[in-house]
Amino acid sequence: ETASAFVQLFVNQWLWGALALALLLQVAVVHVGWLNVGFGTVALAIGSGIGRAVGEAGKLQQIEVGFKTILGSAEAARAKIGELQDLAARSPFNFQEVARGGQQLLAMGIAADDLVPTKAALGNAVSAAGGDTETFMRAVRAIGQIKTKGMIQGQELLQLTEAGIPAVKILQEELGLTVEQVRNIGEAGITSEKEIDALTKGFNRKFGGAMEAQNKTLAGSFSNLGDSAQRALTIIGNTGKTSNSVARTGAGTTVVANGWFPWGGTAKHESAGAV
Repeated sequence: ETASAFVQLFVNQWLWGALALALLLQVAVVHVGWLNVGFGTVALAIGSGIGRAVGEAGKLQQIEVGFKTILGSAEAARAKIGELQDLAARSPFNFQEVARGGQQLLAMGIAADDLVPTKAALGNAVSAAGGDTETFMRAVRAIGQIKTKGMIQGQELLQLTEAGIPAVKILQEELGLTVEQVRNIGEAGITSEKEIDALTKGFNRKFGGAMEAQNKTLAGSFSNLGDSAQRALTIIGNTGKTSNSVARTGAGTTVVANGWFPWGGTAKHESAGAV
């Protein structure tokens, strides 16, 4: 369904409902005592709240600038950020770290088309091991280093193992190698592309669905609630801008409106089930 946000303003119930929910979540996270403990927040004065909202909007703009620099166009940057938002919404990891890890992988040579599938596979592996966002970022760096070096070495195998990921076993199974051959894989002349492809296929084969399962836990729900609160702050910080933009809620609802969100889109509202 397509409708302008500013024609028959209050008829657009999906838009206003999503905005009200996002703002309610933000208020709750900041002012409800037990949520303060869960998110490490404190109640803010109005002036402080506005400053934080502007800060969140600025962070999101910095992310967009970073992707634009790497990918070469604002359109490509917005599309990739949208894909990463969708990935974060179905994972237990927060969006800003997912986006930061995406920038790292692109800068280290991972192809744009491979970015989200690679991060999703890593998310499955880390989630199966019960890892948190910090563990996820360590695994991301290990994959980036494999790409940069042109081969996997002992350091990267150790990093993945410390993240709870059985990289040695997966390489054995996917490439038909012995344990000793994997430990000396740098001497086998296998390219980093083949190694990363083997790892991602193995992650998905062994751990497919783990990320979505973790997302349904209490910790995953809190992560998505935090992302929703950050989006609410971003909306507030960007109020009054003239660009068309898109925001995705953790529940899988997409809301788009002129002048309310941080990057381009079409003046419409959409609703969808959980991702």
